[in-house]
Amino acid sequence: MAPSGIEFGSILTAVYQANVKGGTSTNDRRGRHVGRYDLKMSIDMEKLLDIEGGSFFVHGWGGWPDTEGIDGHSLGSAWGVNALAVGNRGMDIVEAFYEGPFFDDNLTITIGKLDFTGIFDASEYADDECCQFLNASLVDDSSIPFPAQGLGVVLNWSITDSWYLMGVIVDALGDNREIGFRTTFHDEDYFFYSVETGITAGNGTYRVGLWNDPQPKANSDGSKNKSDDRDNDVFSFAYVHGVFANTAASTYPEDYESVVDAYYNAQITLWFVFGPNIQYVANPGGSNTAKDILVFGLKAQMTF
Repeated sequence: MAPSGIEFGSILTAVYQANVKGGTSTNDRRGRHVGRYDLKMSIDMEKLLDIEGGSFFVHGWGGWPDTEGIDGHSLGSAWGVNALAVGNRGMDIVEAFYEGPFFDDNLTITIGKLDFTGIFDASEYADDECCQFLNASLVDDSSIPFPAQGLGVVLNWSITDSWYLMGVIVDALGDNREIGFRTTFHDEDYFFYSVETGITAGNGTYRVGLWNDPQPKANSDGSKNKSDDRDNDVFSFAYVHGVFANTAASTYPEDYESVVDAYYNAQITLWFVFGPNIQYVANPGGSNTAKDILVFGLKAQMTF
């Protein structure tokens, strides 16, 4: 069906692991296996329905047996040594989305049920448990509370051939066993937000991103749920517009200077604060020859 724009793919992966030393169970050396099958379908919407640049993608998976492998059995690892295990599942549709241009060829929209872990903070070498690292800490960043597969929207702007800017909104309560409408639009609605920019150079991509997860979650010490990670974090944004007097036109050819200033203070510990600062200055000094200014800074503060 490829000539008409429809292609299918399948992957079958099986892993056998045995704990040979250490862990929580030093007497039981039994190995265990887990398996997963992935089925994928891609549709070229331009070939099929004459939608220029559009495509549709569906991905489902299932697995066996109903176990986490040797993790809980004999290891006690905080992250887990087998991110492939999905349990005894017949078939879960974990991705079903449309992707195509959005008003401009350099701006792409992706909308539908998304696997957010493959979009934000993705790595070419540590992002796929089927063919790369198995330890969960090297599949997805363990410091980010990635939501399960759910409904979401991604806007990706290709500023240049090597520089991109991406924004994501996805259902923070997503469940890979459901389509996603119940968790997205009913009861308590929480959405995971992120923005990422990156530059591709050679065979590598260098990126920086910010994310926000508003849903309450428990601290690692088991205390009560909180609606954010650090209550003392501060984000501030300000705009200043100064107008020069007309009588000073010889000194200030441009009649104004404008400033945009933003900072984020992350309370890392009780005594250490760290965060970025960004400033943009338009018409610096009221000059008609000096270019606008963009300043990026990092601030670290220790208090004793």
